[in-house]
Amino acid sequence: ILLSNSIIDYSNSDFSNSISIHELRVESGGLAWNEHLLSALFAFKMSEQGTVSGDVEYDMNSGVYNMNVLSNHLDLSPIDPFIKDIMAIDKFGGLLSCDMAVKGSSENPTDVALKGILRTENLYMTGPKKDTLLSVGDFMLSIDTINLKNNTIDLRTMTALNSYIKFEMFDNGLNNFTALMAPDSAACDSAEVEMEMSNPFILISEY
Repeated sequence: ILLSNSIIDYSNSDFSNSISIHELRVESGGLAWNEHLLSALFAFKMSEQGTVSGDVEYDMNSGVYNMNVLSNHLDLSPIDPFIKDIMAIDKFGGLLSCDMAVKGSSENPTDVALKGILRTENLYMTGPKKDTLLSVGDFMLSIDTINLKNNTIDLRTMTALNSYIKFEMFDNGLNNFTALMAPDSAACDSAEVEMEMSNPFILISEY
């Protein structure tokens, strides 16, 4: 099975943003009636900036998957609208690179383990007054093991170069970050619930 030079366009009307994947290539040996393992190689480019490649193996009997992902200079600006749904910020951006091995289960989304290297470059976040709240020139995290099921976090090294964080405490006990958080509301109409379910950051926080 071969899928090559394909395009995927994703649009989210709730957040008025879109993400485009170009030059998508997926290659797999296929699946036989007596074979429960499905494996594939994949690679693609993002329209904004960056490339992603890797391989995945999925056991259809157990639901267990193993995936290796290599990304290079992915533009993080497409997730800006999702963060604005949670915090009242002006802009968020930066570049993401990683070399990660991930193991998990489609039967249990919290059964996830990963290891590898995560790196960001020129990460920034500005506040509603366009003041810099966060700026990290070069951040690298080397992960030995993160296992959500076993509540295990084992990090090798973490470095942050040319970093800046603006942190202010207010008289009411809040700080400048918590003050920007969207207020929780016990009463949400169906439209608000649907919008929350389309925000991946809110979905992740539920786990």
